[in-house]
Amino acid sequence: MRLGLYREPISALLLCFDLPDMDGHELCRTLRSYEEWAGVPVIMLSPTALWDDDAARAAYDAGATDILYKPGAQC
Repeated sequence: MRLGLYREPISALLLCFDLPDMDGHELCRTLRSYEEWAGVPVIMLSPTALWDDDAARAAYDAGATDILYKPGAQC
């Protein structure tokens, strides 16, 4: 997929669970609703190192390809 100013295709998207103006799950669902984003892998970044079944299920249900846990760091 190519967007506006980018000359190279987007091969993946890293997306935080928690965003300043919206929930990362909501953004992922919105992106997945567009056909051109259907094949772009979305890796959601968790702000903690702890596995949470509910958070993981919500991310995958929103269309995330996988989850990356970032111990001790904030997105």
